[in-house]
Amino acid sequence: MPIGATVRRLFGPFERPVADFYRGCFVDLDRQVAQLRTWVPDARSILEIGCGEGAVTQKLVAAYPHAQITGIDITPRAGRLFQGPRDRVDFKCMTAADLAAERPGAYDLILIFDVPHHVPWNLHEAIPADARTLLAPGGTFVLKEWELIRNVGHVMCEFSDRVLTGDDVRFGEKAYFEGLLERSFGAGAVAASARIRPWPNNPMVQCRRQAA
Repeated sequence: MPIGATVRRLFGPFERPVADFYRGCFVDLDRQVAQLRTWVPDARSILEIGCGEGAVTQKLVAAYPHAQITGIDITPRAGRLFQGPRDRVDFKCMTAADLAAERPGAYDLILIFDVPHHVPWNLHEAIPADARTLLAPGGTFVLKEWELIRNVGHVMCEFSDRVLTGDDVRFGEKAYFEGLLERSFGAGAVAASARIRPWPNNPMVQCRRQAA
């Protein structure tokens, strides 16, 4: 049984700063969103797939002040720790496939950060496929994932993911995820990539949907 939620509740009003500190041991979200803005300086309709409790969403609101942002997750706790303008942010407990059936082509920027290693391997092809359906022509999809590079950071990450979430996590390599993207978006769709500090295990990849 996962113990993460129980442990976090023990921190009471300090839960959010503790969660932010813990997350910062693995990835610098400020640098991640800053890199995102160099690729996509402006966006009006943003979808975050697997938004969790709203840590990245919190950064997106400040980085894209003119955007309407939707965060989806299969957990009913989606956006639980978000603190910001609710008139521009909407959290939904639903899958990307369900949203794609409702709102195809609705978003000009779609993000999925640190989610695939929690998803069963045989379902990975659906991630970029659903994103492509949800993207407007000319829109941008950005995937950031923890890569399997065997170092101290990976040992810490895998241990904490397995113990705190209880998920049977599995990690892949950057080339594997780029292949997933190109099978959905087409050869040459991967436009740029970067690595986010503090660990080299943090590749972020940008691809675009061809304009109509």
